[in-house]
Amino acid sequence: MQLLYLWIEDYKNIKQQGFNFSPLYDFHFEPDKPDENGKIVSGTLTDKITDEDRKKKAAFYEDFFGENISNVTAIVGANGAGKSSLIKFLFSEIFEKNCFIMIYGNTIFHNKVEINNHLNFYDKIDLNKSSFRELNGITNILFQNAYTAPINVYNHPNFINISSTEIFMDAHYYTDRGHPTDKNFVINLNHHIKYKIGFINNLLRSKSSSFNLIDEFTYFQPIKHLKVTLPALHDFLEYIEQVVGVDDKIQNLHSFFTNSWDSRMGAKFKNREELLTIIYHIAILGAIQHRFTYYGSSQTNILKKIDDITPILYDNSISISTKYNLIKEKNSNSIWSISFELADRVINLIDEVKIFDNFFLININQQEVFSVVKDFFISFYHSNFNIDFANNEGNEIILSNGEEALSTFFLRLINIDDYAMETEFSINSVDYITILIDEGELGLHPQWQKQYLKILLETLPKIFPDKEIQLILTSHSPFLVSDLPKENVIFLEKEKDTGLCKVSKLESMKHTFGANIHTLLTDSFFMKGGLVGEFAQSKIDEAIDILNESEPKPKELDKCEMIISMIGEPIVKTMLQKLLDSKRLRKVDKHSTEIEELKARIHSLESILKNDNPV
Repeated sequence: MQLLYLWIEDYKNIKQQGFNFSPLYDFHFEPDKPDENGKIVSGTLTDKITDEDRKKKAAFYEDFFGENISNVTAIVGANGAGKSSLIKFLFSEIFEKNCFIMIYGNTIFHNKVEINNHLNFYDKIDLNKSSFRELNGITNILFQNAYTAPINVYNHPNFINISSTEIFMDAHYYTDRGHPTDKNFVINLNHHIKYKIGFINNLLRSKSSSFNLIDEFTYFQPIKHLKVTLPALHDFLEYIEQVVGVDDKIQNLHSFFTNSWDSRMGAKFKNREELLTIIYHIAILGAIQHRFTYYGSSQTNILKKIDDITPILYDNSISISTKYNLIKEKNSNSIWSISFELADRVINLIDEVKIFDNFFLININQQEVFSVVKDFFISFYHSNFNIDFANNEGNEIILSNGEEALSTFFLRLINIDDYAMETEFSINSVDYITILIDEGELGLHPQWQKQYLKILLETLPKIFPDKEIQLILTSHSPFLVSDLPKENVIFLEKEKDTGLCKVSKLESMKHTFGANIHTLLTDSFFMKGGLVGEFAQSKIDEAIDILNESEPKPKELDKCEMIISMIGEPIVKTMLQKLLDSKRLRKVDKHSTEIEELKARIHSLESILKNDNPV
């Protein structure tokens, strides 16, 4: 079930505009005269493509974009033309009782506007007189690459936002209420660690899904392990002092751990015993701050608990492991036990990791080990432990921003059920998916921009097998336009006088599919003022102005020579060089003339002298 057409009366800079999303249809809505309030309340809807032409096109487009991809539409235009506004309207504003017409499959949804005529084979649903749950057959997934104002849809369970802005805002939403978030992000960690944990968690989970990203993308092949470095105790101690206050008992606690090992440095260890010692320390400290952070225990209760464990901590006759077990046993029936339960899980799996100097490795296939380590450290406030990808030797492998961005998008799709507003949602329950991608190629190298659509078309059916997928993308990339027939591209222009969004037929360009990107860029729709950067153009113009002077100074000509030497466009470079050479030759000719004139004067003076002084 495809989105075929959308007409919007008034939203942001979109006023009475219609948008066709399928090459098989060319709908047009002609409004009647507005009512006394200036609102459009009715009109006539027509389709300019005949049934015969549609039948021919349908046969061609059936498998044009590949398996399970019903259609692809690109929305292009300058900044401010209305691309993102159109995407936002499709995703959320249809629930805000705006006046619009939307055709999905064989159903015409209309709200606050009547359609005078009847189109064959189409059902009409007046959303103003029925529930928006009539849209239940539609599943929209939104991904916005750039950070923007969050978009929420609380009216529809099948509209899912996997944009980074939405996910971070959702994490804060849960944090503000004192509850952990279920969006693969964790509270009380900096955003960098939050992102890493969410990314790695989804990556490992994909190994058991229908689409294993690690096997599919070659840039993951060198990654064999997850490299974990542990936090300094200083952050734990500082936080406890902040929430409990400076007290003799707190200072004694601080002194104990500081004397045990340098609390301001990252955890140092070389073997199993040293790593276990650090885990014991962190578990004890974590139990203290865990009680305060999550359960709001009073200062008195916290200090009493610290007072209870101090004799055990300062007993030099017993090992740290014995101290840990005694304190754990002493608090087995208290809230503190949560911290020790998490620590025990790590301790029981300690032999599953490879220990190096000051870091340890978790095999990329050991999802359970990663999950246990993650849960242990993220349960503590300000636990700034670090986790990276690594090879067998522990050397870090850093993904590029483009690799991370592309992988993040696919991983969120693989785990799409986690991001739904309603927990009962399951992607398995739907047959049709519309994926809205707002400038998804941002941050990608031109080579990847060139491959971007092909990667989407090959990967999405693997993530969503047996689903019909429609892709709608906004973009500034000429590569995307080059990958699509012109009738699959919506060209938006921003009217100069009004700033309103306008759909352009782009008569200047007959075809886009397979077009050279330089040809596309030379069209004024994409690029005004040529293809040279504005700064470089200003310097070239400066050189031209100097060379057009009747008597440019030598210093200015030298400046022109430097500018010309840097120009990469051969025709412009050659023409300016000839102009420079002619200026310098003209100066040489002028000097030669002056020399000849001076020689003539000297000869004349010599003659006069000879006449005045005959021999």
